[in-house]
Amino acid sequence: MHPKNNLRPLLFFIFFLTFFLPQLNGQVDSLLQAVKTMPDNEEKAIAYKDIAFSYYFSDPDKCIAYCDTLLELSKKVGYTRGLVSHAYIRSIAYYMKQDYEKSIEYSEAALAESRKQKDQDNELIVLDFLGTIYREIGLQEKAIEFQLQSLALAEIVKDSIGMAYACNNISNIFFDMKDEEQARTYQLKAIELAEKTKEYVLLVNSYSGLALYQNKDEALASYQKAIKNAEKTGSDYHKIVIYQNLSSYFYKQGDLKQAIINARNANLLSQKFDDAYSEVEAANALGDYFMKQQQVDSALFYLTKATKISKNNAYNIELDDSYFLLAELYQKQAQPEQAFDYLYQAYAIKDSVYQEEKSNQIQTASAKFEFEKNQRIISEQELAISQANNKRNRLIILGLLLLAAVTSIYQWYLRQQQKQKQLAELAFTKQQAEADRLRELDELKTNFFTNISHELRTPLTLILSPLADIQEKIKAVTIRAKLNIIKNNAQRLLGLVNEIMDLAKVEAGKLEVINSKITLEAFINRVFYSFESLAEMRRIRFQLDYQMEDQSIEADRDKLEKILHNLLSNAIKYTGADGAVHMTVFQKASSLFFEVKDTGQGIST
Repeated sequence: MHPKNNLRPLLFFIFFLTFFLPQLNGQVDSLLQAVKTMPDNEEKAIAYKDIAFSYYFSDPDKCIAYCDTLLELSKKVGYTRGLVSHAYIRSIAYYMKQDYEKSIEYSEAALAESRKQKDQDNELIVLDFLGTIYREIGLQEKAIEFQLQSLALAEIVKDSIGMAYACNNISNIFFDMKDEEQARTYQLKAIELAEKTKEYVLLVNSYSGLALYQNKDEALASYQKAIKNAEKTGSDYHKIVIYQNLSSYFYKQGDLKQAIINARNANLLSQKFDDAYSEVEAANALGDYFMKQQQVDSALFYLTKATKISKNNAYNIELDDSYFLLAELYQKQAQPEQAFDYLYQAYAIKDSVYQEEKSNQIQTASAKFEFEKNQRIISEQELAISQANNKRNRLIILGLLLLAAVTSIYQWYLRQQQKQKQLAELAFTKQQAEADRLRELDELKTNFFTNISHELRTPLTLILSPLADIQEKIKAVTIRAKLNIIKNNAQRLLGLVNEIMDLAKVEAGKLEVINSKITLEAFINRVFYSFESLAEMRRIRFQLDYQMEDQSIEADRDKLEKILHNLLSNAIKYTGADGAVHMTVFQKASSLFFEVKDTGQGIST
């Protein structure tokens, strides 16, 4: 359990409550009914603003649609604040959709409109949100730029609370950048301002954040101050993260007793406030701590509880942690089958989480790339305009001074042209060098995956070969069954390694389709029944319905086998005990169909 720095910028949430969420309290349905009979006026525009905002999290597309209505009505009735609200809420909706380019576009539109209207309150909030977006896509310098603008504006309007939140946000960004000295400086400034304004929630977060880069005595004192300020908020909810961080703090100090006490406090408060995510984290921590104290029943209780909550709320990362801890617990209890089952499930989830994180990373990197590309285009356009203006000015000066200094001006003009040419050549050289560097990085990545895959293939091959010899000599049915499980999973792992090599080949443009003649029924039987032992172990009914006459097809045997392996393994993976997996093979017209059905929970769409 690691300390949590949940110090995401808070100022724009206050903006939600102050400007965009005036006592909705579940009245969206009544608002939708009311606007149908309202005349077109400012009150109706405000109602559409509230409706649009209510959907930003649950249905961003619906939020955007209502923003369009808000914009149209605001223009019609002259509701100028609606122009800012439209752009800002729309920016939040695109942020939730992870379309960071459009989120930045509409935030900048909201910023321009608020400045045009000289609405400094809204300007403060939009500056803060722009800092949030740039922090999210990893452009920390740009994020700090907007947060510093927010701080400067708050100082101008003498908004001490805005100054405190801006300092807190700047500290968090410096913490991301591993600049603890600057992070500490701004966090202390945030604390000083929050103490004067009695912003207890901010003090809770600031003291918790400050503890992350203090020595053990200072950190403990900061956590105690965070607790005192949490008590002043009038709600125990703010203590949850503090107790989690204190639990981690005492665990690192080797004080398991205090670690358990604080984790239990976090767990109880999480239940009180129905905070499922925090409850899972606390339960996992307690399971780990009790396992280290060899209190098996208590460890099993909390880990089972964490597993159930994670499944109900689709907390895959936390569920993965629970499974690994349960595997470790059963291993220590000399129950290898249960340990293996949880380890298998943990790695299955880890693979799913990895794919999701990879997709998110690609999306974030794409947004960052698009932003930087647009910035380069703007810079190039500004440079072109500047060069054109400079050239025009030079021609005017040349015309005025031509009679007096033709020779000297001509020489100066040549020097300027030479300088521009050199700059252009230098820029081109830098671009070429950058392109070469990116190609080298791509080749290094491909070579790395290829080399590591080759390294993994050798020990897997050395495992499978003697395993086959052992299977031939062992006659005991139960042992042969377990050896068969080992063999199947080793072969599956070898298949995954081969997939990594194929991926490297795809990226290198070297993957080829190699067709061969395949006797279909024998091939299907071999692939399908290789999963039979795994299905029996998980108590799953495993059926094959082959609806074709025996025939041969031309296909890439290896790739077709991988596709069927993936379909069947996923069906078994997400089907519970006493469930069923049914595969049907049939031909329709000139197409061959493989249909896999299971009784699992399915995949959300």
